[in-house]
Amino acid sequence: MNFLVRRFIKNYQDTKDANVRTSIGKLSGIVGIFSNLFLFVIKFVIGTIVHSVSIQADGVNNLTDAGSNIISQISQQIRIIHLVMKERKQSHHYLWEY
Repeated sequence: MNFLVRRFIKNYQDTKDANVRTSIGKLSGIVGIFSNLFLFVIKFVIGTIVHSVSIQADGVNNLTDAGSNIISQISQQIRIIHLVMKERKQSHHYLWEY
């Protein structure tokens, strides 16, 4: 994971920066999604070849883990949008607001 962080995130050492922390979270989620999808395919195919329902079920479990990671990524994006909108709202002062 450290290799990916160093390769894809600028200023990765500045962990006090919110953008760096957000980028690391996104990268971790993406790696989790692809890892779980890869494991799903491998386990499901092997389970099908050897006629093992338990290996196939373990593959399906990896698929649901990937789904959880996708939901986490979506909620992180919603949180970012919410914080940006809140910041914009606080910086705008209209004449009719007190």
